[in-house]
This record gives sequence, C-alpha cells and structure tokens, in this order.
Amino acid sequence: MIGSYVPGPHDVVGIVDDVTTTAETINKMVDVLKPTGAGLDLAYTVVARRNPVPDKVALISLFNAERLL
Repeated sequence: MIGSYVPGPHDVVGIVDDVTTTAETINKMVDVLKPTGAGLDLAYTVVARRNPVPDKVALISLFNAERLL
C-alpha cells in the first residue's frame, strides 16, 4: 500500500524487500494484497539469506548472502 492507495483488480503489484531470511514478511504481504484482486506474481529482494522460499509467490533476488561474504 502506498499512503492511502489500495490496489484493485486492474493493478499489478510487486513486493520488494531489502533482506529476506524466511520469506515470512513476503507471505504476509501476499495475504494482505490478495483480497484486493490486484495481480501479484513476483516478489523481489536485494539479499536472500538461507535460500528463502515464499509459499505464495515466486522470489527473485539480486544477491544471496553467501556471495556477499
């Protein structure tokens, strides 16, 4: 959600997270967005730790923690 804007069925939404460890936050956001009817197929993260796998949406990461260490 951006400010007071709530997406609707004609919107396409992407979830962006800075660091993803368990994907719990991404899964919760999918649950919040699903009732709006907005299109949602992907989540993006800058750094993926421990190979997180969201239950409800595909995840694309720029880096994994092992590459950064």
